[in-house]
Amino acid sequence: MSPYIVERPRFILFGDSLTERSFSEEGGWGASLAHFYGRRVDVLNRGYGGYNTDWVMFILDDVFKGCNSQNTPLVTIFVGANDAALPLPEGNEHSSTQHVPLSRYRENLRKIVHNIRERGVTQLVMITPPPVYEPGRKEWQIQRIGEEEAKNTAIDRTNAYTKQYAECCKEVALELDLPVVDLWTSMQETKGWGTLLFNDGLHFTPEGNQHAYNAILTTINSTYPNLKVEEMPMQFPHFSEIDFSNPASSFGNLP
Repeated sequence: MSPYIVERPRFILFGDSLTERSFSEEGGWGASLAHFYGRRVDVLNRGYGGYNTDWVMFILDDVFKGCNSQNTPLVTIFVGANDAALPLPEGNEHSSTQHVPLSRYRENLRKIVHNIRERGVTQLVMITPPPVYEPGRKEWQIQRIGEEEAKNTAIDRTNAYTKQYAECCKEVALELDLPVVDLWTSMQETKGWGTLLFNDGLHFTPEGNQHAYNAILTTINSTYPNLKVEEMPMQFPHFSEIDFSNPASSFGNLP
């Protein structure tokens, strides 16, 4: 009989709306991970739309309470898209409430990683903020506040400004010896990425979710071979391995 487990480990996907929406009905990247690791891992969505790294500091102890290397073999950290919202006067009143200066974003990333590692969880993947498609953000703004007001209101994010946060995320990952998924770069290598991968210049279309899923899974497989799906046992025996004449015998030696 193949080895199996009784209690499933969990992957925790931690981040902002790009993680919260990762279980969307339109092929969210988190839902795709959950499907791929079905019956082997519980993939938990811990995304908090609109949050920046200042605000997530207040919830770390609640989100990761009880986590250790055995029950949580992987955490993804996908934050920064809101930190990179433009401050005044470059941005607007809406964006400035979310903005976190680059230096503090860097320090917050270190603190987040330290908090998780202190619990014994060592296998982490960092994900950069994705690029910003500025025409899409302008259209979103028109829908939010109306065309007339939008004419005199700066957009909330720019791609050039977000690049600084993506680079910072990569630098912190290197500093802390962690793998990083560079979505800011890889997404822009896709022809027509602005409208193909994003529905509002920031959040993912089904194609954007597929891109993120592929990039994240590739990084997991290349960095943590023990987390390859074929290396992770299923929960309880496969039905084909059950002794149909004496099924109790198939469950008598639960680990």
